[in-house]
Amino acid sequence: MLQEQVKSSQSELEFERAALSQAREGSEALQKALDESLEREAEATRWAELLEVKLDGISLALSFLLGLACMLIACCAVIRAEAQRQRDYDLEQIRLLQAEGDKVRATADLILQKVFPKGVEAGAPSDWQERLKLVPDKVSMRLKGAAASGTMQALALMKSHYPFLDLKRFETGFAAETDEAKFDELLSEAEPIADVLAGFMNIDDLE
Repeated sequence: MLQEQVKSSQSELEFERAALSQAREGSEALQKALDESLEREAEATRWAELLEVKLDGISLALSFLLGLACMLIACCAVIRAEAQRQRDYDLEQIRLLQAEGDKVRATADLILQKVFPKGVEAGAPSDWQERLKLVPDKVSMRLKGAAASGTMQALALMKSHYPFLDLKRFETGFAAETDEAKFDELLSEAEPIADVLAGFMNIDDLE
């Protein structure tokens, strides 16, 4: 009877030992799992902190880019406004130049009509700017013709009063004894008469 109790106790003791061993193994596995969980938690925390740092950096970068974009928009607005002002100024200058050009053209037309009363001559350029270049020579030629015509009319007038007057004598100019003082005296004496005679002359012939 005692032997059976001893065997039973031994069996229970072995069972408890086995259970204790299993419990110890389970505790070790649980501890290992806990340690791994803590490591994963620590790793997750490090990643979260790193991500937070990166997010802060991204936020700062976005703020900087936003500020830069605002500055660029403001600069573009200023440049656009300045360009518009410059354009308006240039357009006003163009308008003024066109107005001055119209005035010049109108004046040029008057000059050309006076110098070329019959219009564009054969062989003459049709462009008014080119025709203006011909004006000095044309005016010089007409002045020379006017002077000749005026002199001719004056000589004809003298001849009408003095039929026996020899006009050839005027080819030699003034008389030899006429000095500068005498010349000025003769001009002063002739000036009022010249004004009167000018009124008698045919202006169309002078042109």
